[in-house]
Amino acid sequence: MPENVQLIYDGIMDALNRMVRANPKGMSMKEIGIKLYPSKIPDTARNTLSRAISEEYGDVNLDPEELIKTMEITEAPEHIIYFMCDHFGFERPPRKNKNTFEKQIEQQFQSVLSQVGQIGRLIEGLRQLKQ
Repeated sequence: MPENVQLIYDGIMDALNRMVRANPKGMSMKEIGIKLYPSKIPDTARNTLSRAISEEYGDVNLDPEELIKTMEITEAPEHIIYFMCDHFGFERPPRKNKNTFEKQIEQQFQSVLSQVGQIGRLIEGLRQLKQ
C-alpha cells in the first residue's frame, strides 16, 4: 500500500483532498486546477478546484469526467479507489507495478502470436492433406 494512503477516510471529500495534496509530482492546487480547467484563468482554476474539494462549499462539484481527470493529473487515484472500496465493502486492490504489468502484457501477446502460428501451421497441414 502506498505510504500516503489512509487506513480510514472521513468521506469522499477527505479522499479527494488527500488525493490532490498527496500527488507524487508535488503539484500545487493551482497547477492541478490549470490542467483540470484549462479554459479558466489560473487563479480561477485554483479557486474552482478548491471549492470542488471543500465540504464548506456546495456550489462546485466535480462531474465524473473531472473526477477521473483529477485522478490522472494527480497520479494518486488510490485515495478515491480505496475510499470507494471501503464505502461499498470491497477489498482494496493492490496497485499494479507498471513494469510487471507491461511484461505480463508482452508475455500474453507472445503467447497469442505463438498460438496463431500454430493454427497457421495446422491450416497449412490440412491444405496439404486435401491436395
